[in-house]
Amino acid sequence: MKPPTKNNIKEKEQLYEDAIKLKIQLNSYREENVKLKTKIKILENDMSKQERAMEDFLAKYQPPQTQMPTPSQPP
Repeated sequence: MKPPTKNNIKEKEQLYEDAIKLKIQLNSYREENVKLKTKIKILENDMSKQERAMEDFLAKYQPPQTQMPTPSQPP
């Protein structure tokens, strides 16, 4: 086994520092991902509430459907 050289030691230190920076960045991305998923869920819930409100509004103000006589029934 070769004794560690200054160049080897610097490479290992650089790799260690890079690994730490990447772990921090990964953590940041994970946190952002959780926040975005939460935001999506909130927006989906709001959208479904608005859709229900629109359906209720349309059902309330839609004129009642008149039944058309079927061919077997006399008019």
